[in-house]
Amino acid sequence: MGSKHFEVHHGKLVSVLEMFASRDEVGADEMDEISKRYLVKERIFFVDLLTRMVTSQSQFDLFVMRDVVV
Repeated sequence: MGSKHFEVHHGKLVSVLEMFASRDEVGADEMDEISKRYLVKERIFFVDLLTRMVTSQSQFDLFVMRDVVV
């Protein structure tokens, strides 16, 4: 992606956040690349490169996501 600009779509972000309503981690290949990179850049998610799993940066972030999405 480098220095290119991509549009982040609200609906796709909400869909990604909804994945965490009942799960603590999600496979990196289960979400679109733009949303994943945006949420990692904003320090909401962390991607484990060894397991290719995405998790929230903290338990508090996960709690807030679940409270807002549900």
